[in-house]
Amino acid sequence: MRRKLGLATAEDGDEALARDFLEALQAVEADFTLSFRALVAAAEGAAPTALPKSPAMDAWLARWRERLAREALPAVERAARLRAANPAVIPRNHHVEAALAAAAEGDLVPFKALLAAVRRPFDDGPAQVPFMAPPDPAERVRNTFCGT
Repeated sequence: MRRKLGLATAEDGDEALARDFLEALQAVEADFTLSFRALVAAAEGAAPTALPKSPAMDAWLARWRERLAREALPAVERAARLRAANPAVIPRNHHVEAALAAAAEGDLVPFKALLAAVRRPFDDGPAQVPFMAPPDPAERVRNTFCGT
């Protein structure tokens, strides 16, 4: 979890910092993958727009930045480590289901695009962008099967 938070060294409060981040995300039903990836931008000094706006998250970000300041890791290196620990793309169920449905109809283009994106999960280039967003409410897959 330290790697996912961009921490290079261990400190006593790290477990609570990680737990509080997960709890803040869960409280607002934030997308965990995109939220962890947003820490890259935050480590580079940009506004982490993909993080939920809440008092708990604001307080957490302040604690996280204080914690980062206690390490000698340059911002560029920290951002690179965060980018390598937090994927931009995961095989989200709604994309898998769409690719399977298209393949069942003989169209392998969606499957090949998804496969290309998940083969490079830490990239956030143009090929990955369509596969980064969480599902809209209508796209949520409620029933999954072994292997999805």
